[in-house]
Amino acid sequence: MNYRLENDYIAVEFDPETGALVGLLNKQNDWQVIRQPKLAMGIRLTVPMPEHRNNRVLSERQSLSSYGQLGSNKVKLKWDQVEGDKSGVLAIKVELTVSLEADQVHFELEIDNQSPFIVEEAWAPCLGGLREQKGEAHLSSMSMTMCGGFREVSHGPSFPNQLGYWGTDHPSFLMTYPESSVLTPFILMTNGVNGIYLGQHDQAQNIVNFLHELKPGYGDSKHGRVMEEDEIDGIPAGYVVSAIRLPFIQPGESMTLAPMVIRLYEGTWHEGLKTYMDWRKTWHVHEPLPAWAEEIDCWMTLHINSPEGCCQNSYLELVDIAREAKERGVGAIQLIGWARGGQDGDEPFQDINPQLGTWEDLQSAIQQIEQLGVRIYLMCKFKWADRTTPEYKAEIEQHTMKDMYGDPVYFQGYAYQTITQQLGGGSRRTGAMLCHLSSDYRKLALRELQKLLDLGSSGLLYDELTSDERLLCFDPTHNHRYGENNVKGSTLLAEEIHKAAKAHNPEFLLAGEGSNDHLTQYYPINYVRSTDKWAGWEINHRAAWKFMDPAMKIATCLTGWDDREMVNQCMAYGYIINYEPYHFKGRLTDYPRTVEYGQQAQQLRNRLKEYIWHGTFQDTMGATVAGANPQQELVYSVFINSANGKRAVVLANQSLEVLEAQVTLANSEASFQLYRVGQDESESSEGYAVVQPRSLIVLIEA
Repeated sequence: MNYRLENDYIAVEFDPETGALVGLLNKQNDWQVIRQPKLAMGIRLTVPMPEHRNNRVLSERQSLSSYGQLGSNKVKLKWDQVEGDKSGVLAIKVELTVSLEADQVHFELEIDNQSPFIVEEAWAPCLGGLREQKGEAHLSSMSMTMCGGFREVSHGPSFPNQLGYWGTDHPSFLMTYPESSVLTPFILMTNGVNGIYLGQHDQAQNIVNFLHELKPGYGDSKHGRVMEEDEIDGIPAGYVVSAIRLPFIQPGESMTLAPMVIRLYEGTWHEGLKTYMDWRKTWHVHEPLPAWAEEIDCWMTLHINSPEGCCQNSYLELVDIAREAKERGVGAIQLIGWARGGQDGDEPFQDINPQLGTWEDLQSAIQQIEQLGVRIYLMCKFKWADRTTPEYKAEIEQHTMKDMYGDPVYFQGYAYQTITQQLGGGSRRTGAMLCHLSSDYRKLALRELQKLLDLGSSGLLYDELTSDERLLCFDPTHNHRYGENNVKGSTLLAEEIHKAAKAHNPEFLLAGEGSNDHLTQYYPINYVRSTDKWAGWEINHRAAWKFMDPAMKIATCLTGWDDREMVNQCMAYGYIINYEPYHFKGRLTDYPRTVEYGQQAQQLRNRLKEYIWHGTFQDTMGATVAGANPQQELVYSVFINSANGKRAVVLANQSLEVLEAQVTLANSEASFQLYRVGQDESESSEGYAVVQPRSLIVLIEA
């Protein structure tokens, strides 16, 4: 008989022989998550040996030593030793404490390694045999990305093989925190009706991998088709989703890993996200925006030089560009390529480029632009080094991240404008990742930061804060653990940059591209790209980050020549409009249609700013919209005025046809005042709205 732990919400069952998790029942709706218990898993480790790096401690080969009740809602499973498939028995003791807290299950793993080898991977919990309820839509796994929305991967009817068939035994895909597509340490598995939250609650930012496997494989490999059966020719079939940590526990060392949390919930992603939001409140502290930055809702991004030496604009030419932008509603300019080497050249050095002018020219231009009322943010990055710089060998290489073999962790760099760069060889500036855990490197970065601060801009924008999959450093001279997560060092660097910048100017603004959740505490503005299908992550952008953190300011780019839909998105989600003609290499006069509609939208936002700019963003929570044609692209959102508690509904018609809809507020029969982009007059409404193609309205609760 299985061991069983339960409360009013959840029942969890364990195999008495191996300790495998054979049952996970949502008692509120009778969903048995483990639909195929023959695929159930308990603990799994990877303990590399000489000549056998893939020495696996497989769940099914382990013998549970004891199962003890620690209270009405807590148990401890113990394995006094483990068996590797290449090593045989190993002197590694594992304890797994499982506790129920309302509708959540908490898993805490402790490993005592008395073997002669390093415990490299620790797998737990593992949901083996996971499936949606029979008759329901397939689940999808969702993770929050650097674009502020969700990466979504469907579990059916087809399933991706992201990791490549040559390197895995089954079709698989991996979501790794803290990479750019998984910037928060959890995933949601949901079909919009039922969902599973699986997350690591860990302020220390340790890496967690969410591995998804389809066992035994495809029914039809041509289409990547998933078999609906729970068994194929006598072989158990289904999904296995495992939480995998990389603790690198040394011989003679013990370690308790951060808790993993499972919550079973009903509803949309909003409900699943609340699990993380509740935990986040216990530690996340926002750095307040400077008062001047609160009102800026429109940027321009301008690239003036590339590593190929395009030298598009001199420093002194920037003043006319800024004057032109000011006339069109722009409050801030993000300046890219201003430093030596151009964009993504000569990193991490922040010297001026003599081809563009003198240091005095750039300082003077910044001063004149800010006197116009336009703030300058100088783009910078300190995460990787350009290996072509003359200083690399003598000054930089010692600070680079190292792999297990002692070599720098390289990447191919970025390509600009010429075909020889685009081809990946030739003139491309290849890079090496820098170890932010090295205090000596952080001193060098702060030295370079000071060069930027001395130019007198109002702020900086740190590019690519956490947008890379190169996470681990194995260099013992950097004074960190073997195989440590470099993003922990990024947080230390953020603290030091923040301290230096505020000492220089208390009103200095730090903005960043793709901040993870710890870094948002220091970078209160996040620069993203929220166009649909960006990086192949999502079909339709959802404002998940803004829902999670309504105080976060998010700037998104507009590159289209008649980009009304992106303007509408900015209005609906409370995003900063960021103009980027010619992929941020043009001027605002280059695309007048986009700018004209953007200005009209800005005027409406300013008119209703206590609702749709300073109000609290709720995404779609609190209102329903009925009557729209299912073929039309409809975007809507709710904001709450913090002063009077009344709601505003922004309704955007992203299609080419007139949209008719009925808007209803939850728990209210309120009437509305209706406002349209480009019109001064408003009108009363009972919630019925006609929205013109590619336009939007705002309904204010009366």
